[in-house]
Amino acid sequence: MARNDSPDIPFDRSINPYRGCEHGCIYCFARPSHAYLGLSPGLDFETRIFVKEEAPELLRAELAGPSYACRTIALGANTDPYQPAERQYGVTRRVLEVLRELRHPVSIVTKSALVSNASRCWRSKRPDSFVPAPRPLRISGDTLLFIKLTIHKRSEQN
Repeated sequence: MARNDSPDIPFDRSINPYRGCEHGCIYCFARPSHAYLGLSPGLDFETRIFVKEEAPELLRAELAGPSYACRTIALGANTDPYQPAERQYGVTRRVLEVLRELRHPVSIVTKSALVSNASRCWRSKRPDSFVPAPRPLRISGDTLLFIKLTIHKRSEQN
């Protein structure tokens, strides 16, 4: 989990299951992050995708720490968590399963229709469950989906 203390960013923690992004958006601000690895922010960013397969287990351990304070985690703040690699690796799905199990709030930024597959993770027969609330925003012809998952409790009826 990455942390930041910038007053300009509306979250203080984030998880990016992948480094690099197959979408290849020319306007992507995350491209220079590949240069830190000695790779090109151009073609390498789109073709050399690093998969953080241990992210769910590392997240579970961090959330279980005695000093952890619960705040919304931004999923995909740097690269799209539902890029095509998610079909093969499922890291985002597994991260969401951990967050759901622990009833931890999360927000997702994606431009991918794969996010609709995540609804299976959010559905539950339990009265306390995550509910997706999408708010699309159009930028340069691409649709970015902003989804905030929140915990809703049913009121007890007598």
